[in-house]
Amino acid sequence: MKWIISANPKKYDVVSAFNQYDYIDWSQSANHEIGDVIYIYCSAFIGKIKFKCIVEDVNISWENVNDDDGFWVDKEDYQKAKTKRFMRLCLQQQIESDDLAFEKLRENGLLGNIQGPMKLESKVDLLSYIEQCFNEDCSKSVYPDEVPEQLSIVEGHRKTVIVNQYERSAVARRKCIEHHGCYCHVCNMDFEKQYGALGKGFIHVHHKIPLSEIGNEYEVDYVNDLIPVCPNCHAMLHRKSMNGSFLTPEELKALITK
Repeated sequence: MKWIISANPKKYDVVSAFNQYDYIDWSQSANHEIGDVIYIYCSAFIGKIKFKCIVEDVNISWENVNDDDGFWVDKEDYQKAKTKRFMRLCLQQQIESDDLAFEKLRENGLLGNIQGPMKLESKVDLLSYIEQCFNEDCSKSVYPDEVPEQLSIVEGHRKTVIVNQYERSAVARRKCIEHHGCYCHVCNMDFEKQYGALGKGFIHVHHKIPLSEIGNEYEVDYVNDLIPVCPNCHAMLHRKSMNGSFLTPEELKALITK
């Protein structure tokens, strides 16, 4: 299933949250399922769709959500959220395009306002338009399929129209997996061995140093800067430990092998 949900940046700073994390935990107000595609429309002063996500988990309790209280602008809503169930949204693509502004969406099949969760399957023209916008942006952003082995790959490059939003290089991800292998380097989970053809090629790639901390364009070393991990271990790498810091993949591996 494919959906649009609305995020009010006056209540929750979703842009900054995705600059810090590869996923966010979002209050679940519809029958979302694992694997659903979620397009996030940022309302208020932004007024456009900015994010494409995949639902990784559902029915998450407050005790198990990511530590993101710093992104809640409305503290009253933050307190109310503690009684809700959440779904985990893994960021797939982040773009800045006026073609996804509210008026453009209205011109291409959107009826009414974007408030509660909106299913897109019955809105064929609107879904096709949104997917086209994301596909066109992706074709502009990624590097060519064939990359020489010694070519340095630049990540975190700020587009001229984007402020504090970072590209994820598809080539860097591919080269990382080719070098390290398509399995979790923390818990050794291999999705193809576990699920057969269904799991072939499925893995997350973790940036050991978050791009949001680097802040500038840099040359990524896909051998040393990136590492393949499963979604569960990836989530744990983005949770702060008792001393307030994030665990390294090596530290997390040591923790689960005690």
